[in-house]
Amino acid sequence: MKTIRDIKPTQLENGKWECDLGRLHTKLDLHDPRPEKNGKKIGRYTRFETKLEAERWLDALDRGSRNIDLDISPTQKIEFKQARSVLDEAGFNSVTVLDAVKEFLKHKPIQTDETVLECYDHWIASYENKTRSKRTLEDIKRVGRSLEPFTDEDISSFEQPECALRLVQYIQKTWTNKRTQTNHFTKTNQFFNWCKLSDKLSKNPIEGRYEIDKINFHEDPCILTVEQTERLLQVAKETNEEYGMLAFWVIALFLGLRPSEIERLSWNDFDFSDEKNPQLRVPQCETGKNKRARRINLTPQVMKWLELCVKKTTLYPPAYNKRRRIVLAEAGILDPKASTDEKRKWADVCRHSCGSYMYQAGWKEKEITARLGHTSEVFRHFYQNCDVRETDALRYFNIMPS
Repeated sequence: MKTIRDIKPTQLENGKWECDLGRLHTKLDLHDPRPEKNGKKIGRYTRFETKLEAERWLDALDRGSRNIDLDISPTQKIEFKQARSVLDEAGFNSVTVLDAVKEFLKHKPIQTDETVLECYDHWIASYENKTRSKRTLEDIKRVGRSLEPFTDEDISSFEQPECALRLVQYIQKTWTNKRTQTNHFTKTNQFFNWCKLSDKLSKNPIEGRYEIDKINFHEDPCILTVEQTERLLQVAKETNEEYGMLAFWVIALFLGLRPSEIERLSWNDFDFSDEKNPQLRVPQCETGKNKRARRINLTPQVMKWLELCVKKTTLYPPAYNKRRRIVLAEAGILDPKASTDEKRKWADVCRHSCGSYMYQAGWKEKEITARLGHTSEVFRHFYQNCDVRETDALRYFNIMPS
């Protein structure tokens, strides 16, 4: 924590000296020790004619602030004063401020008598009022399964450590898969943070009560070979009437969009008016990894494949996960009996393949990260060390419908 002693005067271009207290000026809440200031409160920046004046001023502040706990935030300071006044009225005049705060927080009243289920319903409604995809809503609703044994209990029961411990043990026992368990803990933690902010709980009851194993989900990102890509597109073409996934695979494989981004698209987002420069408008999204709107130029390769698609169908098919796995299995890429973790590795195979071949085809890092919405760190992890040859990249972006 930064203290007054850590602050050094800095010389300005005009020869004067300045002391920058940063956020300390709000925590100290002191009056200026100089007589000519008549008790004016100090601000963040204070200037002096000489360095000696500045150092003497800092020494005076240091002496006046030695009894102030700088770890206390301005918000906590307000709570402390409230606690102090409550205890003063009750006759506890000899109690220190710190003990008063501990006593106040220990007996801080809960602002609601709602049940866990009622709080959960309000939390879900707060999400539904925002612009969020169905996929996001389904993801956060997993909290309902984590809280299932506690739905009829009052939310205030989670103020007791025993109840929070039962919840942690229930999640650990019910979901043994580490990734699934982590997802349940993460979403449940979000729910309790909302309860805390909504004054339904004084604290997050499960914070610090569980440890998430550090799992490297992207040790070996899956990348399709040119031959696998050709088989995949052929199967998607042959089964397009049944599954309606050809347009999805084309956009994902050759434009690198995320499934959540394709879910927001419609055929109206394609601009075919300029035959020389057709474009796809990716709309802005309030949630997700890549929230900004952008335009992507459509290559002749993509145009040829899109000509085979029925423009009346949706780009993101219903039962997406099930149909995606069926097409991958029929193309001989994914084993239908593969484990859940193995299937998850293929979730972003199209994006990773597109980015890898773009890099080997000579695209610059800035262009790829802008197109795919990756950070530079992710770009270097996925694509710079990929086992893809330049000749394969040229073949990949020349795959045409037969």
